[in-house]
Amino acid sequence: MTTSPLRALPALLLPLFVLPVAAQDPATLKREIETALIRAAESGALGEGSQATTLQDEARVRYELGAVVDLRSAGPGLPVLAVTPGAAASRLDLRPGDRLLAVNGRPVGSSAESLQQAIDTGNGRLAAQWLRNGKPMAATDRADAVAVPAYRLLVGGEAATGCGFVSDKQGVVPKNQGIFRAEITRIDGRSTPLAGNFEYRLPVGRHVLRVAEHIDRNRLSVGQATQIALTTRRMTGTQQYKTLVVDVKPNTTYRVGVRFFKDKLDNDSIRRNAYWEPEVWETRAQACR
Repeated sequence: MTTSPLRALPALLLPLFVLPVAAQDPATLKREIETALIRAAESGALGEGSQATTLQDEARVRYELGAVVDLRSAGPGLPVLAVTPGAAASRLDLRPGDRLLAVNGRPVGSSAESLQQAIDTGNGRLAAQWLRNGKPMAATDRADAVAVPAYRLLVGGEAATGCGFVSDKQGVVPKNQGIFRAEITRIDGRSTPLAGNFEYRLPVGRHVLRVAEHIDRNRLSVGQATQIALTTRRMTGTQQYKTLVVDVKPNTTYRVGVRFFKDKLDNDSIRRNAYWEPEVWETRAQACR
């Protein structure tokens, strides 16, 4: 099965186990790593944005099954979604639709890490048990071996150039200029505390904020407020928010709000969530140490 060094990153980055990847050049490999890091940040695996996280391991051999299984399914076992032709799973005669129960005598868990540990237990030998249309089946073969190169990846942390702040609660928003309160719900994929903070300290550089609007409903007619409420209930979680990219400079605070467009309160604009946009409404100097 074709893999890239990205497979050495924590298994929790992937919603499915053993997805085939073909990084043919540095640019493609870089994008694959960035995609994995985005998923890791969104899952909370990388910790706080101001703290550096080091991902590293020595060169090693990893054994692979050569199948895609769905880790999100309730038992018994894990549904097999696809099998790589010629790989170990194919030689075992695993097929899409089978439910993998155990590998090397260990029941498969609900995480990629536990499944990988079961495969590694055999040190190259692969004994699998599964169900096919409710019928128990078993077979043994050799696992596919891949060489994982040594790696050391430093993620996050503040650059030597310093830090700044973003805030959704500092200052009184200028409502007479069409600016209303915002709520920053995520920063660079990480959820902000439910209780909210006065401000968020960030390293210098570009950051992506996910923002929700808190426009005073008394500024709307009853019909407009009702239409917004109905639209919001129909939206998925991500559709209710918008993103704002802020280029944080040293020793600077960025006050974030939302701009309200009174001329975009027709039903179509409300359905498209077009009646507001997040923006930085004020910047101020603030020492950051």
